Amino acid sequence: MLEVAEGPGREQTARALLALVSAEPARPRTTSAGLALAPITMARQVDDDKVLTYSGDRGYLEVIADGSAFRFRADIDAKDRTRTDISRRIGKRELEKLGRRFVTGPLVKFVTLGRREAMTFLGVRYLYEGDGATEAAANQTEAARVVASVAVFGRSIDGVPDVGSGSKVAVWFDDAGQPVGFDVDWPKYRASSARQNLLATGELQRRMAATAVAPEGEPMITVGRFEGGFVDLGATRRDRHAQAGCSISYRGTAREETWARLDFVPAAVEVRRERRWPLANALAAGSEVKIGSAEYDRYIDQVEVPSDGPTDKPGPKAD
Repeated sequence: MLEVAEGPGREQTARALLALVSAEPARPRTTSAGLALAPITMARQVDDDKVLTYSGDRGYLEVIADGSAFRFRADIDAKDRTRTDISRRIGKRELEKLGRRFVTGPLVKFVTLGRREAMTFLGVRYLYEGDGATEAAANQTEAARVVASVAVFGRSIDGVPDVGSGSKVAVWFDDAGQPVGFDVDWPKYRASSARQNLLATGELQRRMAATAVAPEGEPMITVGRFEGGFVDLGATRRDRHAQAGCSISYRGTAREETWARLDFVPAAVEVRRERRWPLANALAAGSEVKIGSAEYDRYIDQVEVPSDGPTDKPGPKAD
């Protein structure tokens, strides 16, 4: 298992980020990586128990939870920013290159890698505007314009992916390839003395069918993405450890409506309870419940979790 280190705190992270994005006349406009962030003057606006927010007339910054997660947006929808048609949008390989340069440049102090860790490229996304933008994007027509192009990265440890919203970086670029935003959720990990035995493949499939929407055999439901690895639910939901589990992304159609859903299913023989993972709490208590059921709801608000969690008993080895 992985142990999650406590973050630096919102205030400390905010000070470092403001030095990166705020207006300072003496500060060079370009970075060593050759990518520029246009400076923005921002003032503190909101500070609640989860998010510290700064905003200005051309962008905003949010620092989340313990400071290990944050997001920044420049004015990507400003009228003076140019748009490009879909046929000329930045390609996947170029976006990966731009994203990596920005992460290893301006974000290098915030996105660090341990000796056994690697940053992995997960793909790209595009933000469109214009009449019929969704249909245009799907059909590769020129009816819509590309507002921003996004490179998305994740992390692996010893080749095992980190699944969930934690350990993710997204860098946003305008049509000129200049950065206009970023989303980062990147805690520091260290090896834990706690260990888990994994379910054999057949038992894991049985558990998924019993607790989540069945990945196979359900009419009008398709699995868009399936991953197994360390589960990190993100800054506002992560616990002290990242344990083994699967991420299942679904799309379904019912009554002419299309829906999407993401489920996480623990993959260990004995599951560790987590404050904000109801299914883990249920399985740790010996109850195999269906996600979204009334019985499942009983475990949503459980917050008392032992500091060291359960000790796994000997179990079958992973296939």
